[in-house]
Amino acid sequence: MAKTSSLTLVLVQAGPTDWDDQGRISGVSDHPLSRKGRANLTQIASELGIPLEMTLCGPEEACLSAAEFIAAAGGSKIKEYKDLHEVAMGCWEGMRSEELLQRYTSAYRGWKKDPSVVTAPEGEALETARRRLIDVVAAEATRFADAGESVAVIVRPLAFGLLRCWLTDRPTADLWDVLESSGPMERMTVDRAWLRQSRQLAREAV
Repeated sequence: MAKTSSLTLVLVQAGPTDWDDQGRISGVSDHPLSRKGRANLTQIASELGIPLEMTLCGPEEACLSAAEFIAAAGGSKIKEYKDLHEVAMGCWEGMRSEELLQRYTSAYRGWKKDPSVVTAPEGEALETARRRLIDVVAAEATRFADAGESVAVIVRPLAFGLLRCWLTDRPTADLWDVLESSGPMERMTVDRAWLRQSRQLAREAV
């Protein structure tokens, strides 16, 4: 990637919420940050260390709260985007692992083995979510940041993992490994032309 054309994406995972702390699947169910989540944000904001041209975030309360911390630390405005919402998990939302194993044994085991080939009942396919997220981030990051500048993107955990898979050229099947190896904040240097190309490819795949 040409250095002069690159920008920095600061990915931030918004959370946890009380449901996350309880081991429940959240999906698009909207919950505020838990006490632990607020404490984590204070630490993340203190470690940002760079100015931001813009802070992009999903519509969930946890994302909006996180955006306030990060935008204040980076000196930027906040732009909320509906299409940066978390992956919808349909009938699984609110359920814990043990409940899912009892009621959706085969599907849940498949989800934990390879999430790219299983969609929760009445939920959103990960590939659909991936294209949606890429479309927003690739378009808006290049809109707000010039070469050498930085944009923050704040989303919930599964959306965070899908964006990390995309930006590190990992398949969606590696989602759990990517999430396990990621911190709550990740900085990624990306080429503006590559972002535009990625958006076009994601749109053509629809």
